[in-house]
Amino acid sequence: QPTREVFSFDDGWHGLEDDGRTTWRWSARRAVIRFGPTNRTRELQMRFHVPVDQYTHPVHVAFLLNGAPLGTIVAKSDNDVRYRIPGRSDRVNVLAIEVSDTFVPASKGGSDDRRELGLMLQSWAFPEVAP
Repeated sequence: QPTREVFSFDDGWHGLEDDGRTTWRWSARRAVIRFGPTNRTRELQMRFHVPVDQYTHPVHVAFLLNGAPLGTIVAKSDNDVRYRIPGRSDRVNVLAIEVSDTFVPASKGGSDDRRELGLMLQSWAFPEVAP
């Protein structure tokens, strides 16, 4: 994961988790990532899991950059999204991710986990691309 371009995983993110082979981070219903300023066009690339089997209706995931919509998807269990991001070198870029539905594992039984969980972020990148 490209840490130098990210200032922080802000509100709405749970701590980093792992199973000894892979790492991930769960979001709440709304989660924010702050990216450093850049004067180059970049591509936001994210791979994430949504537990769609927990719901009887479609789950939507919306992406907003600096308050402007990038796009919304109807989530599958495993998802890959890519968005081109124009350069903005004068200030930090704020990505908000909004998940229409969340669940609390403890409410389903068999778990003591009382966190609100939206999506499981498995990987992301923010590479430079040709304009």
